[in-house]
Amino acid sequence: MTTGSVLFRKRKFFRETKARAGDAATVGRFGSLHRIFAAALFGIAAAIHLAFTAENRLWLVRWELVH
Repeated sequence: MTTGSVLFRKRKFFRETKARAGDAATVGRFGSLHRIFAAALFGIAAAIHLAFTAENRLWLVRWELVH
């Protein structure tokens, strides 16, 4: 829910969020998990892009060899 709020309702999220002193471990864990999640999504997107690009290049090479 938090990630959805940050992504789609930023103004409301930051207006209603209250910072609490002494909760640094929870904040650090939250940040770390979101960085890992974002890195995983970026890695998946990069892998799909690389596979698509490599597949198209191989198709072009095969086309040139045939013609």
